[in-house]
Amino acid sequence: MKNPKVKYWVSLISLGYMGGAIYLLPYVKYAFYTQMMDYIGCTNTQLNFMVSVFAFVTSLSMLPGGMVADRFDCRKIIIYSVGATTILTFIHALTAHSYTIGLACWAAMGLSTGFAYWPALQKYITSLENAGEAASSYGRYYFFNGLSGTLGNFIPIWVMQATGAAYPAVVWTMGIMTLIATVLCFLFLESEDDMVARGVVFEEEEPMHLSDFKFVLTWPGTYMFWLSEIFVYTLYTQISFMTPYLVDVMGIDPEASSVISAIRTYAAMLLAPIGGYLASKVFKSTALYQRYSFILIGILVAGIFMFNENSNVTLVSIYTLIPALIIMPCYSVKFSIIEECHIPQAIMGTTIGVISLIPVTDGLEPLLFGWWLDKYGNGGYNLILAFLVVSCVIIVLNALWVLSHDKKCKAGLRVMRADLAQKEAE
Repeated sequence: MKNPKVKYWVSLISLGYMGGAIYLLPYVKYAFYTQMMDYIGCTNTQLNFMVSVFAFVTSLSMLPGGMVADRFDCRKIIIYSVGATTILTFIHALTAHSYTIGLACWAAMGLSTGFAYWPALQKYITSLENAGEAASSYGRYYFFNGLSGTLGNFIPIWVMQATGAAYPAVVWTMGIMTLIATVLCFLFLESEDDMVARGVVFEEEEPMHLSDFKFVLTWPGTYMFWLSEIFVYTLYTQISFMTPYLVDVMGIDPEASSVISAIRTYAAMLLAPIGGYLASKVFKSTALYQRYSFILIGILVAGIFMFNENSNVTLVSIYTLIPALIIMPCYSVKFSIIEECHIPQAIMGTTIGVISLIPVTDGLEPLLFGWWLDKYGNGGYNLILAFLVVSCVIIVLNALWVLSHDKKCKAGLRVMRADLAQKEAE
């Protein structure tokens, strides 16, 4: 393929499909919460502990993984990661009754979908287009990610309904989809050497220095980026607790709740390109886009407090989809705020590794939410909703901080480390 546009789209489609498939099993509870818990025979806390273990392993591996992504070919890292996840998916399918083996699989997936995978993926996507246009690539990536994730949930739902099969059938189906993703990445992703040969510019890679860590830890933009990543991701992931909410509080069928969850979590990704357009063309700032969007999202999430077990089930089911439809475009461009945080690409992988050391979103929140549900029953959902509303407030305040920081950096009132500033200028 000699046409740059064809290479761009083939790479982006392959990455998007892979990005949806690789996380099907780690986050299978998003759509199959009740079915998974019943088949394994565990409590809410135990089920969410699996995700917490996954998150802690991911976080501990991300710092060295970030340095690996800064030094090695992103294509190889991505292929090894999705291939390992495929193997772990099939292992879980064979041993789905065992909570202990499942826990081990989730821990191992913390390495296969963490370590160098995430910074390598972000580095690859960021390099697909010119500087300043990353938001568009991320929006398109999440569009195809959403298609993949939607298929990866609707096909298992169809298999369960058509055959009456239990939870393992879901896992087998997801394993086949992840295997296809491995093949696509092997066939269509270019190596960094090939990308450089056709004119793609990667910043020169240098040995890691202690000063790099000092810069990452002392640069205000690091913490702005961290807050955006943590709390935007919180809204995107923890809105998934509306899946068991509809079953426990509203009394709908688990399979019907799974269908709604698939729409909420993955089909909403089809709106991802809207996020790229709004951030880059309308607001011309990801931070400004976050500021206004999460005011609206916070109001909508707070509106769920109005409902109870006597409310109209159809109305509630539709209403819980609305915040997700607005969250997804925001989530799809959350990484592009790194430009307004003025973090150089030369240490981007290291920065991602550092901010991932504290696994708040997937490490602590699911465990806390599961404990609330076990302790307070349906009353725990009120605490979850309150947590999500507060998260929206934090995102809005952080967006204001980023806007102020960006203005100071552009005015020369706040300067990054001199050598990195020179590399950025070049």
